[in-house]
Amino acid sequence: CQLQVDSEINCLDLENYEVEVSITGGGTFTVNDGNTIQTGVTAGTMMFGPYANNQSYNIVILSEQGEDCIETLAGTQDCYTCDLVSSIETVK
Repeated sequence: CQLQVDSEINCLDLENYEVEVSITGGGTFTVNDGNTIQTGVTAGTMMFGPYANNQSYNIVILSEQGEDCIETLAGTQDCYTCDLVSSIETVK
């Protein structure tokens, strides 16, 4: 199995994100993100989403040359970051 998969999560704003998937390896692949099944996919980069903040994703990449060659990407992302800084001052 020569399938290798890498992913990167990109926050689109504070409420949505997408998953960038890079596929390397010979042959063709079936890619299933739970919404769409794509067959005959060759090595390259694919985008999935947008997903709502904290929504789970599950992307399965299967080699069409061998069913024992499979990679699964799963997770979630919280794009909201609170940068609120507080301080307390005693008043006499």
